Amino acid sequence: LVDEEEKLSELDGAHVAQLFPHLNVLNIGDNLIEDWNAVVSTFGELPALVKLQCSFANLTRIFYSPKKFEQLQVLWARNNKINSLDTFDELNKFPKLSQLLIIENPLAKEYGEMTVRDLLIAK
Repeated sequence: LVDEEEKLSELDGAHVAQLFPHLNVLNIGDNLIEDWNAVVSTFGELPALVKLQCSFANLTRIFYSPKKFEQLQVLWARNNKINSLDTFDELNKFPKLSQLLIIENPLAKEYGEMTVRDLLIAK
């Protein structure tokens, strides 16, 4: 697991963006990536990315990084390990994010799916 995250974090985000300038949908789900930093540093500069699917990936949190994922409109983060309400504040910072799938995370199990949904809408 650690070796895979190290390999992912070694990729330069600018290089990935140069290789895939028109990539608009990316599915990195079902990969055991616990660290959102690795996702941001590798894929955050993709200029045309509008949909990121990272379900079943073991992420424990998601946070906003300035000038990253600037075109992201859809984020699927189902069945991860997100357990902090701070994630909601961070999701609100993504400038174009309009669709979110974040069910089946420990946070939803703790508070209930409907409560989490209401909190997300309120944010």
